[in-house]
Amino acid sequence: MPLLFRTCLALALLLSVGAQANSPFQKLLKEQMQTKAQAAKKAADPQSEQLASLYGEAAQLLGQRDDHLKVAKQYQDVIDNFPKLLPQKEAELARYQSPTLPNYKSWSETRLDQELPQVVSDQQSLNDQLDKVISEQSRISSRLGQGSTQAANLRNELNQQQQDLDNLSGTDALSQAHMAVAQAKVAMLQAWIRRLELEDASASQRLRLKEVDQELLSLQIADKVAQQSAMQSALNEKRQARIQATLVESLDHDYQNPFLDQLAQESVGYADELTDLNNQIVSALSKLRDVKQKNLEWREYQSSVQKQIEWLKVSAAFGETLRIRYDQLPRDFQHKQLINAINQARIDKYEYDQKLKGPVPDDALAQLSAKQAQQAKKLLDTRRQLLKKLSERTFEYLNHLTQLEIATGDLEKTVGELKTLIEGHLFWIPNARPLSWDWLTSLVDDSYQFVRHKLVEGNEFRVSHHPLLVALVLGLMVLAMVIRWLELNRLRKRLAELAKPVGNVTRDTIRATVKALALTLGYATPLPLLFLVLGLIAKETQPALAMALMAGAAGSAIWLTVRNLTHDEGILQSHFRWRAAGVKRLRLLVRRLALIATPLLMVTVYCQLQNDEAIRQGLGRLTFMALAGGLAVFYQQLYKHRALLVYNLEKGVRPRNWHYLLWWVAILLPAVSLVLAITGYYYTAQQILWLEQLSLLMLCGFAFAYYLSKRWLLIERRKIAFAQAKIKRAELLAQRSKEQQTEEADPGPEVPSEESLIDVDTISSQSIALMRTLFKLAAVIALVALWSSMYDSLSYFEHINLYSVTTTIDGEEQDVPVTLMALIWALLALTLMVIGSRNLPGLLELAVLQRMQLSPGTGFAITTVSRYLVIVVGVATTFGLLGIEWSKAQWLVAALTVGLGFGLQEIFANFVSGLIILFEKPIRIGDTVTIRDLSGTVTRINTRATTIVDWDHKEIIVPNKAFITEQLVNWSLSDPTTRLIIRISVNHGSDTDLVQELMLEAAKRCPMVLDQPEPSAYLLGIGLSSLDFELRAYVGDTDHRLRTCHALYSDIHRQLKARGITLAWPKVDVNMLQPPLAPKGP
Repeated sequence: MPLLFRTCLALALLLSVGAQANSPFQKLLKEQMQTKAQAAKKAADPQSEQLASLYGEAAQLLGQRDDHLKVAKQYQDVIDNFPKLLPQKEAELARYQSPTLPNYKSWSETRLDQELPQVVSDQQSLNDQLDKVISEQSRISSRLGQGSTQAANLRNELNQQQQDLDNLSGTDALSQAHMAVAQAKVAMLQAWIRRLELEDASASQRLRLKEVDQELLSLQIADKVAQQSAMQSALNEKRQARIQATLVESLDHDYQNPFLDQLAQESVGYADELTDLNNQIVSALSKLRDVKQKNLEWREYQSSVQKQIEWLKVSAAFGETLRIRYDQLPRDFQHKQLINAINQARIDKYEYDQKLKGPVPDDALAQLSAKQAQQAKKLLDTRRQLLKKLSERTFEYLNHLTQLEIATGDLEKTVGELKTLIEGHLFWIPNARPLSWDWLTSLVDDSYQFVRHKLVEGNEFRVSHHPLLVALVLGLMVLAMVIRWLELNRLRKRLAELAKPVGNVTRDTIRATVKALALTLGYATPLPLLFLVLGLIAKETQPALAMALMAGAAGSAIWLTVRNLTHDEGILQSHFRWRAAGVKRLRLLVRRLALIATPLLMVTVYCQLQNDEAIRQGLGRLTFMALAGGLAVFYQQLYKHRALLVYNLEKGVRPRNWHYLLWWVAILLPAVSLVLAITGYYYTAQQILWLEQLSLLMLCGFAFAYYLSKRWLLIERRKIAFAQAKIKRAELLAQRSKEQQTEEADPGPEVPSEESLIDVDTISSQSIALMRTLFKLAAVIALVALWSSMYDSLSYFEHINLYSVTTTIDGEEQDVPVTLMALIWALLALTLMVIGSRNLPGLLELAVLQRMQLSPGTGFAITTVSRYLVIVVGVATTFGLLGIEWSKAQWLVAALTVGLGFGLQEIFANFVSGLIILFEKPIRIGDTVTIRDLSGTVTRINTRATTIVDWDHKEIIVPNKAFITEQLVNWSLSDPTTRLIIRISVNHGSDTDLVQELMLEAAKRCPMVLDQPEPSAYLLGIGLSSLDFELRAYVGDTDHRLRTCHALYSDIHRQLKARGITLAWPKVDVNMLQPPLAPKGP
């Protein structure tokens, strides 16, 4: 029986996919699942709760299957009925005719007031329908092609689920429940796939039907707007006529009263405001329709671009069209104006409501006659009706403005998405024809026609049409000539005066450099200002000419600024002290470039902003290629003379490896832009060339700011050095005066005040290094911000899959592709890791650690740990971007660790010992240590070994393991104070108390001996030939031991000698014994 139930259930679920969603058979299956779930809840079986949950899940899955089948049936109906439905809708659209509007002027004001709200309601209903149609169109467009992709993923899940279903077995109740859930999920997935397939199959038909509905609704809304406008106009005329009649009555002698005149004037003003408000409502509705229509058009274009890119049907014509459409994208969405209008509408409504609630002036009414009071009542009723209408219509206007703001936000979002899409692909596809003979011939013809049209037939450059402009140009030219004369006669003289105090310690200030810079920029302004003013004047009538003139202003400003900076009396030579030969060569090269590049830049910009595509692709591209070639030659010349222009400008500048990379990038990018423009990648070439020039200009600006800041530091450091020199001179004179009390002190030579007599090598290298690091960091941030516009272009690499990795997402394993963009980010993360690990410790030392009261070892530990953290984070980030998860790599890492642990045991032991040294700090940089037979000062602690410099100044490499496993003497671990023992031996018979007193006095006179602990002297031995004394004194640093010993021995020896006490030396008494005389013989 259970086997039969399982077979029937599987057959019913699989066959039900093709049945209707609400068929009795499917309802029966769902009811069976629900019944089983309820029965399991009531049962007392321990498995009842689990069975109820499983059958409830199966019923829920069957419900989802029914929903999918219902939607799939709707899609199938569209496919089946499309051949009949589309002609019907198109015929309805063709038959539609705008209704003839009645003569609303013949209607009464009351009737117009009654009918107008219904027209407004009908219009709002049509607008709601149009919004739904547009929303459905947007949804269909955004889903194009996604159904098949999602269906492919679901088929993989369905196959996996089918395999799991085949593996299920068992005849107990729990197994049957699991079987029912698995079969219900299979049925749900099959229905879902069916829905997605039909969604893609019916997308074009549904989109076409919605387009016809949109066209019909747009016509109906336009008719309703016209009807509302006509009725509103008629109603306004009726109100105006009534108000005018009331005013005419007020002209009667019996109705003349200031209060009545005020009421009449207010009514007329309110009527005019109502008329203006109605016009604003009509305008807002028109803008709302236009915005929605534009939003739909841009969404449809975005969908078509996506499909064409996915199908890889791209060409030069497609790229050219894409670039034209990119230029046509709206830029200004007028959010600020809309918000201001909404706020003003809220204020107006509040004022109208307050006026409606305002009390009637009873005092003024009491002073009126009966006729005047009756007239006042009419005017007050009219005023109240107008205020009520104004409040209602303002509320309606506020709603329309709010809808317009929302629609504008949607349009801005659509345009932003389309802009990102275009920028991401336009960079990588051709958008112009490659150069050929046909291009050259068409270039000549198009250029001739263009110049003829502009100079002969057109009015753009005719002098007779711009008399005021000609007068302004002549005036500015005269002004430029005057300033040029002043420049030749006054600028250099003034710059020479400002350069005189440079180098003089007492007179040199950064203010002189700032004044020279202001003069340099000021005298470089006239010609760029002329171009700029002309561009602003022509901005409204000739935008292309205006942008070309502004480009000329930028080019001339750069050239004139460089020219003034490179004068013999300019800042570069006189203030920065750059060598004259390099500065002159730089001025010559920049002048040649400016004379060529500025006109080419102006022509290129002017042609690019023309509506004629032939001019943009012809003459504009030709001048762009000439400009790119000129820049490549200019940078090649700079590289050729780099030794003179860069590395010979000041002392200490040497080429680095990244300098060569920067040089070759600067040379190759213009050449690459030239090749890209020739081959048809015109947009790509433009982006690369402009971004490169802006980047180089930005780097030049940062370099100039760096040298300016460096000069300020030099000036301040020289002042400090000069003050210290004066203090030292005063101390020297005081010492001489003390030593020669009877002689007149020699005042010495005059204090030097020139820069050449001041040792500039004493400038703080750390301050300059920190400043250089900060400028480099600022330059990198600025370059990243500048090139961030290329990020959308790099998104193209996100569609290039390199390989796939399996990862777990929400408990399910899924294949995640690793794209080329991920590889680029991984390489960037790796590069940043290398740069950060090398430079971050130095930056921390300069910017933070040297300002903290830390021992050398602590600072080194912090910088070393920070380097390790940067490496770990960089490696983890790189692996994560490449799809290598820790859960998968941990076993490989563990195996490698075990293998390396056996093979490189000593290296790992030293590495771990290095980490222990960094954290426990048994030794620090600068400590004096003794290990084994070696004594010296610790100079470097690395991960594997530590460097010690002994007393012979030899560098000895000691493995870190030795400091952890062997006995170590650290002379300065917690307290650098050490004890000295001075041994003195004197002859027997010397005064012991005097010797002890002399030794203690010598210790007190020595400045390197500490007062606490106090020095002590003792007689510790009586030898055969000497009395042995010891002086025990303490010094504050191990570096003072040798000098203190020398000072104490010298002083003690001198004092003993002065007191007549002689030092003892070993004595040996030799007794010469004469042998006895031999007896004489008889």
